[in-house]
Amino acid sequence: MITSRKILLVTVLVSLAFVSALPVAIRAKYKNRDFDNNDRSHYDYYKLNPFTVVSVKYLKNLVITSSDSFRLEVPQKLKNSVTVANARDTLSVIYNGDGGIYNDSCKVILYLPKSGNIIALESTIELNGGVNEFPPPPSYTFDLHRSHLSLPKLVYHQFFDQLHVNGSDSSSLHISGHNHIWDLQLMNLENTVIEQSVELRKVKTSFEGKAFVETSSSERAIELKSTSLK
Repeated sequence: MITSRKILLVTVLVSLAFVSALPVAIRAKYKNRDFDNNDRSHYDYYKLNPFTVVSVKYLKNLVITSSDSFRLEVPQKLKNSVTVANARDTLSVIYNGDGGIYNDSCKVILYLPKSGNIIALESTIELNGGVNEFPPPPSYTFDLHRSHLSLPKLVYHQFFDQLHVNGSDSSSLHISGHNHIWDLQLMNLENTVIEQSVELRKVKTSFEGKAFVETSSSERAIELKSTSLK
C-alpha cells in the first residue's frame, strides 16, 4: 500500500511539473518562431536552396517572416496559379491565375533569414521582423513597383536593424506600432505612414528629380507624401 501511494505521489508530481513547464515551452517556441503553420493540410511546402534576392509578382497577400531557414508555404487552392522558381541566388514567386480565387485568406508565407533584397511588382507584402534586438535584428531592402509594404502591429514587439525601401509608381509603406527600426531609409515612396509607438533611431527620405516631402501628423500617426514641383 505504501509503495502504491509513493508511485501515485510521484506520478502526480511529474504530471504537475509537465503542466507547469508546458506554458514556458510554448512561450519559448512562440518567441523563437518554431511553430509551423497549423493548417498543414491546406498548404504546400517548399524547402528552398539559399538565396539573396526575392522576386515577387502579382501577389496580393505575401507574408515575409524573419527565420533561421528558407521555406515557402503556398495555399493548395493557389498551387496551380503560383509559379515558384529557386535558382542560383534568386527565388521567384509569381501569381498567374484567376484573381477570383485569391482573397485575404490565401496567404503565401515566406520564411526568410536575416537579410535579403525583395523586388515586388503589383504586390501587397506584410513583413514580420525579429523578436528581440540581440543578436542584431534582420535587415532587408525592398524595391517596390506599384506595391504596398506593411509592418503590422503584433502582440509582441519586433525589431529591424536596417530597412531600406525604394518605391516607384505609387508604391507605399505603412509602419504600425510595436516596431523598432534602427536605420530606416526611404526613396521615391509616394506615401509613408508611421504610427505611434514606432521607434526610429535614424530616418532618411529622398526623391529623385524635382519633388519635396509634405508631412502631416495626427494623434495616431505621421504621414509623409511626395509632391512634385511645377
